[in-house]
Amino acid sequence: MPSYKEIRNRLLIAGAKQIQPIIGEFELTSRCNFTCPMCYVKENLPSTDLTTRTWKTIFKAAVDAGMVYALLTGGEPFTRTDFTELYTFLFDMGVKITVYSNGSLLTDKIIETFTIRPPEFIGITLYGASDATVVAIKLGALVTDEVSWCTEGMDYTKTTGALTFTNAFLKT
Repeated sequence: MPSYKEIRNRLLIAGAKQIQPIIGEFELTSRCNFTCPMCYVKENLPSTDLTTRTWKTIFKAAVDAGMVYALLTGGEPFTRTDFTELYTFLFDMGVKITVYSNGSLLTDKIIETFTIRPPEFIGITLYGASDATVVAIKLGALVTDEVSWCTEGMDYTKTTGALTFTNAFLKT
């Protein structure tokens, strides 16, 4: 019996041959709560967020066209007050979802949503291996203990039984 990874790869190859969008990548917002000097997303730029209704229309069209996997990202996707609504809508259409985040805005409501409707993968980006490194690259006053809050968030998800598949990306 083929593994999940093999089945996924076969789907991607078949989709590419038929010009079918198996994977969709959606930047839900241009907003972010960080002001990282190396990032194109800046807190002071005007937001060009699409409405909840527009995103749902886009998701439905993508699923109708054959999308099976989706990446939700930003900016910081958790800055959207409707994140859980959008996530739930997409999940309930049968889409396997990956979320990329800085992890700083992970709330009980989001964790509860992920517990009920588990994402395929969550990537939380760390901008240094220690709090001192994060401060040294001047991510802003909001981020003085990034490694601590990120690991605390991961520990919290373990104690609640949610997000046992969370990974962290370390940017160097």
